[in-house]
Amino acid sequence: CGYGGVFYILSPVGSFLPIAAESLHRRVSRSPATLWHGNRDTSPKPPRCIRLWEKFLALSIKKQDTIRNAALACFAKHGYEKASINDIAVAAGISKASIFQYFGNKQTLYQYLFDYCAAQMKQAYNTSALEETTDFFDRVWEASVMKVEILKKHPHIASFIASVAVEPTPELKSAIFSEANEKYIASLVLHERDYKKFRHPEDAELVFQMLMMLAKGMSVQLESGVDYDSMMKEFRNILDMLKHNFYKEEYLP
Repeated sequence: CGYGGVFYILSPVGSFLPIAAESLHRRVSRSPATLWHGNRDTSPKPPRCIRLWEKFLALSIKKQDTIRNAALACFAKHGYEKASINDIAVAAGISKASIFQYFGNKQTLYQYLFDYCAAQMKQAYNTSALEETTDFFDRVWEASVMKVEILKKHPHIASFIASVAVEPTPELKSAIFSEANEKYIASLVLHERDYKKFRHPEDAELVFQMLMMLAKGMSVQLESGVDYDSMMKEFRNILDMLKHNFYKEEYLP
């Protein structure tokens, strides 16, 4: 995957989804329903959307996982426009009519998957533990380890996230790489107390921006089946290199 893949997978930069999901609903969706089970909107919802959603939730966890993973893999491989409900149904071992019964249309299914991944990524981070970590680079590393554990458990999520990042739809791109997302990520790893450790305090934000730009430019290299252990080793070396080049001597090990 190279350095770009390393930064995208392992750094907190990949956690754009929690905010992007909300932005995507505002920009793209014409349905008022929020499709992630753990984050229902409080606005009025048409009865039909609620019925569709409840039918999917009524399925066994195993069945939900099968359908969800099939859809994640299909969208990751073909993109939103070329992915077909029929292909998803075949991969999930159910009828095409069942997909429409559970989600209504392809757009609603895609938005559900987007929200699902957002919730999984948000839950990956132990914000209390990150807050207690006193060093910027250690914080980035710990957040990366947290994220990798989730991606190892859910390989289809990694592929789907990468596919969303390269979707040609302008609304999707602006939802993902927005100023709000960048601020959210910065709040996780870059704290005010970190600045004094840099030889030039203003470099703290430059290093953070470096991580962001690498993630944006190389996110297309993220794919399932990646060797996370090798990438973790490579990423650790990169963080150590940056730390030794930007930190004051008294803050180096």
